Amino acid sequence: MQKSLELSEISLVPTVVSEVPSRNDISTTSKLGNIELKIPIIAAPMKDVCNGEFGSKLIDLGCFGLIHRFCSIESQIQEYLKNKKLGLLGFAVL
Repeated sequence: MQKSLELSEISLVPTVVSEVPSRNDISTTSKLGNIELKIPIIAAPMKDVCNGEFGSKLIDLGCFGLIHRFCSIESQIQEYLKNKKLGLLGFAVL
């Protein structure tokens, strides 16, 4: 007969301990082509995820934003021109 355990009876003990003393001691930068991101986050080009305004805010944080593809190319270009910063804001096309 198998014994069932409750969650409170289980304790996970890590077998590998990091040699990094603090998260502040590591770099989170990464490269996307010739663009260096401070934080490796790229917003999905989905209607409810990223538009020009949100993409612009991501750029302020060191991330990358893509204007979603569910609007006309003309609308994407308008969003891009209205919010672009240093050319780091992109847009998706079908």
